[in-house]
Amino acid sequence: MGLLIQFIGSFALFYNKVLLWKNNNIGWILGIIGITTLSWPVYQKHLWINLVYHAGLATLMIYGYLYSTGLKHQLTKAWNLKIRFILSLLTFGLCVYLFIETQNSKNFNEIQLFQATTGLAGVLFMAFGTRITKITGWIWNIASHFFATYLMIEKNLYIVAFFQILSVFVAILAIRKEIQTRPS
Repeated sequence: MGLLIQFIGSFALFYNKVLLWKNNNIGWILGIIGITTLSWPVYQKHLWINLVYHAGLATLMIYGYLYSTGLKHQLTKAWNLKIRFILSLLTFGLCVYLFIETQNSKNFNEIQLFQATTGLAGVLFMAFGTRITKITGWIWNIASHFFATYLMIEKNLYIVAFFQILSVFVAILAIRKEIQTRPS
């Protein structure tokens, strides 16, 4: 059952990136499903910092979905900026919390911290939905996937590590696409 959960969650998160690369908003929903599914093996491996990270990611992905499906058109520019500011503060606060926990606990390590903070930054910027924030988000995601690959191999989660490596290639292709797309 554990390998099946790893595969389903990892595939969902990988395909989430493929869909986001193709500008398909369902990618956000698939990301939420993947993060939720992978919370179980992460819990079993005692990767506590990653569980907190998963909660933060799910929150940002919900915003990314709502924003990409029309929220940006229903709110004034001032409200959009307020929401982005609050999400940025919450993400920064979560990263500070993760840093403090890393310093005060034997169960957390720096690789988990770097993976979580770069991943949160990546999804935050991607959720903002502009060309430059998407490029920035994909770059942060590449860093996060490299850290996650190392961490997952260390914890013998090879299926998850495999999909992390594949996600790096998708992120590179997405950056290339965004750079080649002329701003409108």
